[in-house]
Amino acid sequence: IHMYKKARKFDDMIRLVNMYRKELLQKTHQTLAAQMEREGNLKAAEYHYAQAKEWKAACNMYREAGNWEDAIRVAKLHGGVNAMKQVVFAWAVHLGGDMGAKLLTKFGLVEQAIDYAIESGHFDHALELANSSLKSKLAYVHLKHAMYLEDEGRFQEAEVSFVKAGKPKEAIDMYVHQRDWTNALRVADSHDPPSVTDVLVAQAKEAFDKGLYEEAEHYLLRASKPELLVKIYKEARMWSDAQRIAREYCPAKLTEVTADYAQWMHHNESAGDPSAAGKLWEDSGEYNKAIDAYLKVTKQNNHGKRADQLCQLWQRAVDLSYMYAKDRLPETLSTVEQYLIGLNRYEDAGRMYEDVDMFKEAVNMYMQGELYDRAQPLAEKVSPALAEEVRNKIMAATQSQIDGDDLADRGDVDGAMSVYYNQGDWPKLMELARKSGDKSVKKYSPPYIQFLLEQGQVEEAVKTAMRDGLSEDHSHASIYAAMLESFLKILPVRFDYSTLADQVLKFAKALRGGPTEGLERLAVITHMYNMGDRCKKTGLFDLWGKVMLHQCRNIDIIPADKAFYDAGMAAKRCAKEDTKGQYSWSSYAFVYLNRFLDINEMMEDPEADPTMMDNGDFVGSEIPIDFPIPKKHAIPNEKLEEVRQWVLTASLDQTIEQKLPSPEVKISAELEDIFKQICRGQVPSVLQLSS
Repeated sequence: IHMYKKARKFDDMIRLVNMYRKELLQKTHQTLAAQMEREGNLKAAEYHYAQAKEWKAACNMYREAGNWEDAIRVAKLHGGVNAMKQVVFAWAVHLGGDMGAKLLTKFGLVEQAIDYAIESGHFDHALELANSSLKSKLAYVHLKHAMYLEDEGRFQEAEVSFVKAGKPKEAIDMYVHQRDWTNALRVADSHDPPSVTDVLVAQAKEAFDKGLYEEAEHYLLRASKPELLVKIYKEARMWSDAQRIAREYCPAKLTEVTADYAQWMHHNESAGDPSAAGKLWEDSGEYNKAIDAYLKVTKQNNHGKRADQLCQLWQRAVDLSYMYAKDRLPETLSTVEQYLIGLNRYEDAGRMYEDVDMFKEAVNMYMQGELYDRAQPLAEKVSPALAEEVRNKIMAATQSQIDGDDLADRGDVDGAMSVYYNQGDWPKLMELARKSGDKSVKKYSPPYIQFLLEQGQVEEAVKTAMRDGLSEDHSHASIYAAMLESFLKILPVRFDYSTLADQVLKFAKALRGGPTEGLERLAVITHMYNMGDRCKKTGLFDLWGKVMLHQCRNIDIIPADKAFYDAGMAAKRCAKEDTKGQYSWSSYAFVYLNRFLDINEMMEDPEADPTMMDNGDFVGSEIPIDFPIPKKHAIPNEKLEEVRQWVLTASLDQTIEQKLPSPEVKISAELEDIFKQICRGQVPSVLQLSS
């Protein structure tokens, strides 16, 4: 076999394969066919493809070679007429345009030629083929042409084709979709009269959607659809219009509309305007139902009514209660009073009570509305006691209008300060109090400090406390505690607050036995911050660093992120200043700033538990491991990034030991005496600390 193949004696080769390797016969033909095709011997290739039962491959071979006649011959010979048609159609697609259509016609494939012409956009040729050879397809071609023209936006031409296709309804729908009502009606009138009604109904619905009710009504009446118009008016809760149309154009519907209206008012007043239902109930003598309907119109559910209209409806409910349902009068008055107050219509509320002879309630309404010119004369008519009560209330209410400066000029200092206090004029109040004496200062300074704290002016609050001193009233302890807590969060500051802790400690000692333990501790912590600042300014960096490290014991009061940041940054500065290498300040800085970063990460988790942190560095120290995680960051983001970069760099520095060398023992020993002095009131100076 190989010998014959090599000698290109393929007939002998096939003969031996057929005799001795019959299972390879088909594959051998395939191989030889492919070889012949590569060599350009297409006839021989066709023979072997046919023997291998791969006649489609032979067709494809001829198609690729451009021998379409041979491809058609092979397809017809081996695949029959249908296979031949497929090849012919493929040839037509390949030729394209008119040549493709003519080819299909040549082979008697007119219908396929028409479809192909349509798909190719050659509608004129498609019409010509249909008209000459297949008239049954004419309407189909016109329809396809019309749809194409509609997609192209050529609506007038599309209309012509729709009509020629016998599909005027599609042309009408096209114009309706475009909201081109004029052309839609024209086509309907000319070619499909029953569709005129549909166009008018569609036009009417659009007018209703736009709120053009008169136009919509015109279209539906022109379409002879009064029943539909009644239905639409009913659905829109336009009952009077529904009744009018029913009465004029379809009287048989009038009873139904009236019944539906009554049922709607009875069961669904909240869905429409209850005031209309109220009027109907009132006219029919159903006064309780009318009252209920009027009271369903509220400020929130006002159904487009103005305040004056609402007041009139509510007053009508009161009038009906007064005239026809006196047992409901108190309830109605109470409801309407709340409605009127909600609109700040105190004068209307007062007149309402006057109309039913409830003068005390009327006076109360006038007073609430600060209508003193109406309240005073009415109260005097009622009783001397009520008149006196009104006078006192007017005096109290008008105090805010009194001129405090005028009182001060006349020598009424206490009265002026009271007016300033009620008016919230703190600058004038504190200026006058400081001139008046220590008693006035101690009275007004604490509430002024509280006001400053509420305004976020913490520094000004502290300066005020140091300037004016602290009062001796233990009820102010909470104000001073809040002041110190807020102050600790913003330290350091640029002003001297060295006397602050001393003042607070004296205040706390004067109140022994009261709730002063927390206040004393806040004072000590504040004093320690002050000592640290003074040490830093005077060059005592080691002592400053130790004070700041010690403050981390107080993270139940000081925000934890601030405490560790301050301590770490102090240690970092001390490392720079410690030329003798007496302390391992860089290790302190690394551990404390690393702790600061851990706390910042936990602040992002609202359910964070500080006890889950790695506390190995602080085992045996007095620094709490269970402390409140701050809600707000005390340190700006840019500082956080600086710390993160420094810690990362320090972690790669082999000279920095990344643990604490028993810091708490040394620091506690050196500070123990200082704290004892503080607690005894012997606040040490910087000179004492340096020694």
